[in-house]
Amino acid sequence: MDDKHDLTDDIGDRSLRYLAEIAAAGGGRMAAETLGVNPSVISRQVAAMERRLRFPLIERRGRNVVVTEIGQVMINHYRDNQRRQRDLAARLEEYRHLRRGRVALGVGEGFIGNLIARALQRFSMTYPDILVEIRSGPTPAVLAMVRDDTVDIGLCARSADDPAMRIHPFATRPLCAVVAPTHRFASMTKVPPHELAGERLIFMTEAFGVQHFVQSLLDDVRLNVIPAYRVDLFNTAQTLAAAGLGVSFMSSITARHRSRRTGGGADRSSDRNRLREPDDDARRAQALAGGGSSVEAIGAEFSGSEATLTADSRGSFSFDKLAFRAAKNASSSGGLD
Repeated sequence: MDDKHDLTDDIGDRSLRYLAEIAAAGGGRMAAETLGVNPSVISRQVAAMERRLRFPLIERRGRNVVVTEIGQVMINHYRDNQRRQRDLAARLEEYRHLRRGRVALGVGEGFIGNLIARALQRFSMTYPDILVEIRSGPTPAVLAMVRDDTVDIGLCARSADDPAMRIHPFATRPLCAVVAPTHRFASMTKVPPHELAGERLIFMTEAFGVQHFVQSLLDDVRLNVIPAYRVDLFNTAQTLAAAGLGVSFMSSITARHRSRRTGGGADRSSDRNRLREPDDDARRAQALAGGGSSVEAIGAEFSGSEATLTADSRGSFSFDKLAFRAAKNASSSGGLD
C-alpha cells in the first residue's frame, strides 16, 4: 500500500497541467506555445511522471501526440482537483463575506421575545443567508450547551461564574413579586424583602436562575422561609399566583413577556415595574427592594443577573458580533452544518 501511495508522490499540478494541455492541443509543441514555455520543459516533466508512475502517459500517432488511457485518468484526476479547489475558494469567499454559515444560540425561558426584537431581526436582515439555530432550556441547560460546544452563545439568567466561559452582562432588570390583583403587594411599587416573611411563597426548582436570585436576596436580609410550592414551569407559578395561592418571582422582563402573552400589557402611566392586567386572573409584578433602596438600586445589585450573554473562551460578546462567530464556525466546520 505504501508503494502505491509513493507512486503519486512529488507529482505536482504543473506536470499534470502540462499533460492536460498536450491532450487539448494535440502535441507537446502546441501545448508549449499555449502555455508560453519551452517544449523541452514539457517533455522533461511528462517523462519524469512516466518514470515515477511506471506507465506511458502519451504516445505518438502519426504527426500527433495523444495521451494514453492512464494519461487520461491522470488528467481527469487533475481536473477534478481543480474543480474542487475552485468550489472551495468560492465557498470560503461566501463565508468571508457572511453569505454562508451557522450560529447556534441557547436561550433561556423568557428571553426569546427580547432576543428576536432586539437582535435577530436586525441580524437576519443584515445576514439573511446565515442559519440561526435556537435551542431553549433553563439556565443550567443553556450553560451546559455552551460548555459542551453545542451552541456558540447562551442567553440566560446569570449563574455562578465558570472559568471555562466568558460571561458578559448586558442588561439589568429588577426582580419582581408576581401576585393576584387583590393581594396587598399589588398596590405597592416596591416590596421590602422582609415583607415576604408572612407570605406563602412559590419557588421555582434549582434549575431556574431566578430561584438563585431569590435565595440570594433572602440570604442578604437573613430571612429563612419555607415555600408553599415548588414548581418547574413559569406558567404553573404564574397560575398559582393568579389564583391568590401565593407569591411567585420573576424578573421584570419575564413578567412583562408573560403578561403580554396572556392578554395584559404594561401600564405606561404607572411605574415601569408594575403590570396592568384587564381580566380577573391578572397578576401584578412589583419590584422587590430592601432596606429602603430604590428599584434602580436593586437592579444594580443584580447587575447582569437577568440577561447574560454567555460564550465560551472563543466566543464573542454582543449580538452585533454574531456575524463574526458565524463566520468562525463556518470556517472551522468545513461546511454549512
